[in-house]
Amino acid sequence: MADVHDRMPVILRAADRAAWLHADRDTAFGLCRTWDGDLVIDRTRDRWASGGETAQARLFD
Repeated sequence: MADVHDRMPVILRAADRAAWLHADRDTAFGLCRTWDGDLVIDRTRDRWASGGETAQARLFD
């Protein structure tokens, strides 16, 4: 995953969302496990936000 993204995403089941958001740290950490399903990576050259970095800077105006 590191060649696509420099952070480790966590893929949660719907039943685990509340625990991820509201449980103690040890419980949330227990939800971090290896995904055993297939993942598809679709690369793009397009920016995710129109306007690039300036779009984010406008959040603070």
